[in-house]
Amino acid sequence: MKEIEIYLRKLLLSLYLFFRRDEKKKDNLELTKKDKILFVRLNRIGDALVTTHLMESIKKHTGCEIHVLADKKNFFIFENDKNIDKTLIFPKKIKEIKELANQINSSNYTTVFDLHDDVSTTVTFFIGGLKIKNKIGYNKQSRKIFTHLIPYIDPTKHHIIERYLQFLEFLNIPYDKNTIGVNYKISDESKEYAESYIQKVFQNKKYLVGINISAGSRARFWGVENYKNIIQFFENYDVDILLFASPNDLSLAEEICNNKTKISAEPSYDKMAAVLTHLDFLFSPDTSVVHLASGFKIPIFGIYINFDTDHVVWYPYNTIHEMVITEKPTFNELEFETVINKLKIFFEQNYYGKRNS
Repeated sequence: MKEIEIYLRKLLLSLYLFFRRDEKKKDNLELTKKDKILFVRLNRIGDALVTTHLMESIKKHTGCEIHVLADKKNFFIFENDKNIDKTLIFPKKIKEIKELANQINSSNYTTVFDLHDDVSTTVTFFIGGLKIKNKIGYNKQSRKIFTHLIPYIDPTKHHIIERYLQFLEFLNIPYDKNTIGVNYKISDESKEYAESYIQKVFQNKKYLVGINISAGSRARFWGVENYKNIIQFFENYDVDILLFASPNDLSLAEEICNNKTKISAEPSYDKMAAVLTHLDFLFSPDTSVVHLASGFKIPIFGIYINFDTDHVVWYPYNTIHEMVITEKPTFNELEFETVINKLKIFFEQNYYGKRNS
């Protein structure tokens, strides 16, 4: 049924774009503090995190009013960000979507940005129907709905964050590629919570290693025995260990730890992020936690699936990292020895480097 749904969506999108009038294209756009702009980025948490540097740069250099239309699964990424003046949540019901479109059309936006790396049928229809003067998006299949086109640079050679930098290029906004990265803002309440939590759990805190087991997909769960073995590996060093898991994976975390290793399974994403800032090292599968840690400049060892694609994986950008990539659809065939051989070298470089500094 899912395959049929995807096919019908693609067919509907193709028909819409075939019959739709092509927007008149414009070459230049200059944003000022008088502008009110809307970014659209639905879907997952990681999808939202990798756009945060864009809002930060645009706010800093233009002073314009920035709103974000997000998903119920990722809107909280933008909630504490002072660069963002308002967050809207995209609804599911057709009636509510129409009401949202009417609200946006009457809100005096001057520009809307489509930040979807892949062409979205839902977003294409929605933005295509908005009455906003400037519509900006990638030069891809949905180009007809946009007034300004952003070059879509080769995803087999460029990280997702580098692809977003093309929006800044278009707007003539300067940036430093060597320092730009994820910009997640933690609330003061969560910072205080994390400080108290770490002091309570690790009274004489050592070098703190985080192991994240949750990645929002069973395909990216590496298995109970592998994580037990990873814990045993880190126990060879004079470190504290904290296992991170989503509340849904708490039973798996408990099976892995067997009442020995401390577990952080925060119900609040913001509190989890705040606890994460206290790490000295992170081991994790590919998930939003990796992007968070990259923004906090925590050394990261990641395990990645790059199945049926030649795109660059969303590795930790502008932070020290190492990774193992499998081209299989799951981690089932990713052997422990393959990971540990790389991990040992990378971890010891960071561990002894920090102890000796």
